[in-house]
Amino acid sequence: MFDLKSFREESKYPTQKEFAELIGVRQDTISRLEKNPDSIGLDVLVKIANATGTTLDELVGYKKVFPEALEVENTWNSVAFTKKRITEYISKALTKKFQNENHTKMIVEMSELTEKSLRKPKMAIVGLSDSGKSTLINSLLGEEKMPTSWTPTTAISVYLKHIDERPDYISDPVWILKSQVGNEIGWDPNRIYDETYCKEWFAESGQLEVLETYAVRGTTTNDKIGAAIVYLNSPILKVCDIIDLPGFGTGDRELDDQLSTKARDYADLIVYMSISNGFLRGNDIEFLKNVLNSLPAHEHKDNGAEPLSNLFIVGSQAHVIHKGNKVELKRILDEGSKRLFSQIPEEIWVNRSEITGFEYSLEELRSRFFTYTKDIEDLRVPFETSLLNFVESYPNILNRKFKESLNNICKGNKVHIQEEIKQYKDIIAEREKYENLLKDVEKAEPNRRNESQCLKENVITKIDEFKRTSMEEFTVEYNALMSVESIIDIIDQKGYSRKKNDTELLGGYLSSKLQARLQKILKDKSLLLSDEVNNYIKNFDTLINDTFKIETSSLNISFDAERVFASGLAGLATFGGLAVWASTMGNLGAYILVAKGVSFLSAVGISISGGTAGAAATVAAIGGPVVLGIALAAIVALAAFALLGTGWKKSLANEIIRTYAKRNVYLKFENSIKEYWNNTEIAFDSASEELELGYLKYIQELKDITMNSDIDELEKKIQNSKEFYDFLGKIPL
Repeated sequence: MFDLKSFREESKYPTQKEFAELIGVRQDTISRLEKNPDSIGLDVLVKIANATGTTLDELVGYKKVFPEALEVENTWNSVAFTKKRITEYISKALTKKFQNENHTKMIVEMSELTEKSLRKPKMAIVGLSDSGKSTLINSLLGEEKMPTSWTPTTAISVYLKHIDERPDYISDPVWILKSQVGNEIGWDPNRIYDETYCKEWFAESGQLEVLETYAVRGTTTNDKIGAAIVYLNSPILKVCDIIDLPGFGTGDRELDDQLSTKARDYADLIVYMSISNGFLRGNDIEFLKNVLNSLPAHEHKDNGAEPLSNLFIVGSQAHVIHKGNKVELKRILDEGSKRLFSQIPEEIWVNRSEITGFEYSLEELRSRFFTYTKDIEDLRVPFETSLLNFVESYPNILNRKFKESLNNICKGNKVHIQEEIKQYKDIIAEREKYENLLKDVEKAEPNRRNESQCLKENVITKIDEFKRTSMEEFTVEYNALMSVESIIDIIDQKGYSRKKNDTELLGGYLSSKLQARLQKILKDKSLLLSDEVNNYIKNFDTLINDTFKIETSSLNISFDAERVFASGLAGLATFGGLAVWASTMGNLGAYILVAKGVSFLSAVGISISGGTAGAAATVAAIGGPVVLGIALAAIVALAAFALLGTGWKKSLANEIIRTYAKRNVYLKFENSIKEYWNNTEIAFDSASEELELGYLKYIQELKDITMNSDIDELEKKIQNSKEFYDFLGKIPL
């Protein structure tokens, strides 16, 4: 069977449109023949042979050759060993009867942190349709294990995992998943071992061929399908998962771009593919700007990783450039990197510098550009070497950082247990004082609750104020940027001409600038909110101390308001500006962020940096899908705009302003601001309610212990706490 798709990709005409023009047929004919190779007749073969200078015998005997699978050192074994030891140690502890509810909660938190942190990195393969993603994936796997006909038209995200990781509840190598369940769009791959959750998303299962049925754009079932999990036996899948993302910006479904963006946000490293003979056009640049804005900060000054080491921008099908001419390919990559760098607002680099401590220049960005073709080894080795360096070094960095973080968490928990032990001893020594204290607490409770409610309402009022002032400040920024004078200044500063490509770049650049200015506003306001939250917790503590009216220092109150408030955030799907507060909370904050789906190295890096770095990281993705949609729409609109006469700059500026107004760009940004602060208010309300309930529960427990426990029971509690303290000190790190 003649493999038309592979033959086309390896020719000088790698797109369907170019190849169709070459042999004198329509593009949809090529698409149909690639999906159904059996239907290729002799007349078509003759056209291909004549147009490409290939004999019929060569065409009939054509066979695609794949490189051998990458030889990957399985450095993940060290992490797997750490995870196994800690998991077994914690699981054994959970069976002990001596633990009270608070001890159990601490253990569960450490167990969840271990499970959610010690995960292989996810590598997302991204690019426009027909950019060679399937060829790259099959080459990394070592053979053509993935179907080839569906990839250019896929509308789903495909998650590739090693066969050894398949959960017991999954029997087939492929699971097909829905695009939406309830209000949630896109399946969360971090919950793969949550059987109940995954079965809610289940649509179908089977062998690899089932992808042909569900993954082709335009099939009757396509609208309800969003992802697939595929389990394969390949060396590279032992050290990373691979996510094959659908081509974006097709315009077929808005849901496609939403699914692609969400899946991209789960990735630890991004491989962006752009065909070499049309390298980094407008759509590519817009998507990459969004990638750079939200790419996890793997590199930090203290971990030895190189700047942007988890970003790979690949010129695919490099063999079509004068048979892989290295000089010409270098020129293409050089120009592409300059073009991309010139379009990235400075604010994106400033945000990343705050997180990582690195300064970013064109040289750092250019170092992440590579060529790729499976046919010429020299053109793919630099990419493969850099990729291997990342996936092989990642486990060692993760293992070290995780042990440090868990050790610090254990130290904090041990301090809490020491306070707990002291309280039990105090009750034995001065029970009567505790009884009198609790009576006073009960009398003062109505006033304390009213004061607590006032503290909460004050913060909610501040959140409403931040929402209002955020919109006011963004309105000023929007009007200042989206004026004729401002746009003409940008045209002059950036050196844009009246060429079509430049007008497209200008439209995209303006959307990125708007996003950057919005993010700065939200970052500044979120830092102010963090101060408000800290004051709220501090004042809550003061209320408790005033309520207790402790007359002697011998009485010990071991309620941790900060910890209880934070625990109210951990289970939420989103928490808006409170993510910034969490990012300043050290290892406790890292636990909250990891629970939300942030990669551990990013979360702990934010925690180490803290301050504005945490703010920069946690607001980096605000408006991402919205801005990408705006930019792509602007490119389409401006592509058809004719620039005539000497006043073309003013004409273009007016056209951009009209285009943005027509597409309600300001309203879309305004909605993003409202959503951000509404989520913030919901999260604060939930966490403050958790704090209030946590305090009442603590008082009730203290009352039960004081009024109902005899000395033997208290001594047993002390012994249990000592055993738990000992457990924390012996976690195998």
